[in-house]
Amino acid sequence: MKEFRAKVFKSGNSMALRLPKALGLKAGEVMVVREERGKFEFEPAPVNDAGIDLTGIWGSVPGLKPIAGKNANSKNASSIESESLEA
Repeated sequence: MKEFRAKVFKSGNSMALRLPKALGLKAGEVMVVREERGKFEFEPAPVNDAGIDLTGIWGSVPGLKPIAGKNANSKNASSIESESLEA
């Protein structure tokens, strides 16, 4: 395990940690930071490319129906489209 020194500084109304370039992080990367008894750990945040999960509201929103031609076992089973609600 390598050890690096980093400097804490004020950035606007927040505190920031200047990390060494040698860590290979890219600007804008989202990180999860954990603190336990004064010890900090950080790691890249999990990436969720699954889209929006609508399984919890399926059937409770009027005007929603499955997209035509999609079967229940497909990757896009939770994809929906809105029916025309015009009278």
